[in-house]
Amino acid sequence: MSFSDLPPEIVLQMASTLDSVGDICSLMSVNKGLYRLLKTYLYQYSVDHENSAGLIRAAGKGSLSAICCFLSLPRVNVHVRNDAGQTILHLAAQQRDGFYIMMILLRYNGMDVNATDSMGRTPLSYAASNDDCRPLSILLRRDDIDVNMTDARGRTPFSYAVDRGHKEAVQKLLDDTRLDPNRTSDDLSPLAIAAGSGSMEVLEMLLSDQRVALNNQIHGSIDPLIWALFLKHERGSLRLLCAPNLNVNCCWHTISALMWGILLRQTAVAVRILEKDQLDVNHQDNAGRTALMLAIQMENDEVSMTLLDRKDIDLTLEDERGESAVDYALKSGNSKMLGEIRTRL
Repeated sequence: MSFSDLPPEIVLQMASTLDSVGDICSLMSVNKGLYRLLKTYLYQYSVDHENSAGLIRAAGKGSLSAICCFLSLPRVNVHVRNDAGQTILHLAAQQRDGFYIMMILLRYNGMDVNATDSMGRTPLSYAASNDDCRPLSILLRRDDIDVNMTDARGRTPFSYAVDRGHKEAVQKLLDDTRLDPNRTSDDLSPLAIAAGSGSMEVLEMLLSDQRVALNNQIHGSIDPLIWALFLKHERGSLRLLCAPNLNVNCCWHTISALMWGILLRQTAVAVRILEKDQLDVNHQDNAGRTALMLAIQMENDEVSMTLLDRKDIDLTLEDERGESAVDYALKSGNSKMLGEIRTRL
């Protein structure tokens, strides 16, 4: 009699004497018949002796059949985690075909949809970054889902979707009334992320939502206009300047958006800012410098002349060293600019 011809009861008895998953797998590898016979035993062994580690391995591989087999076993731990602290829901949310796995998992009572991994990310956070939006849709149907939960970096699922320029995910989250679309992460609001990311479609989606705050209200956060200037996303900056009630006098480290535009050589944006009547053209930074002083220093004649044409420009202001726009023009060696300033004094 060959080994494979042994009665199932004897084979199972032999398997029960083995002390490791590796030994059981070796026994299963003899032939397909033994594999089918011992598969359930192997999974139960993992449940009883490895705290259901086999389930997390199956989820990591996206093996739907193995997951279903594990979930049918008594004492299975559906909250098991991998070394990154991720649950089977986390893994399903990241997979291209995780939709089917997630549908099965969410049938189980007690499944923690807001569980966080070692980075503080939830399954929803990963689903918002997944090209397949079906896992995101399933999770958003849950009444107990926290759509605004932040990770260790302060990022929400919405900020991940916006950062990726994932239009479908952004729209699904915006359609959820529980969403706070203004939660900041790394001192950036989702609108600021969109303004600097280059995705004009996502930026338009946010600007068309009445809940989205155009101007940051949180102390220390970077205004969308300034962030778009930092990343030199000219189209994003110009689009923001078309929005009503934009605070064109916003600052970062006492430097105004106009001054950042000059320093970062974003001339088209700086000129557009100068078209705004509510602009404070005489704003001084913590060194006492004005936009005109910076424009002269940066040899930006276009912005300098546009500033000089403003009726509200104050040419008598001095920086902390006691230097005025005239002194900046003298140091630049720009005789034409010096003459323009003197004719206006």
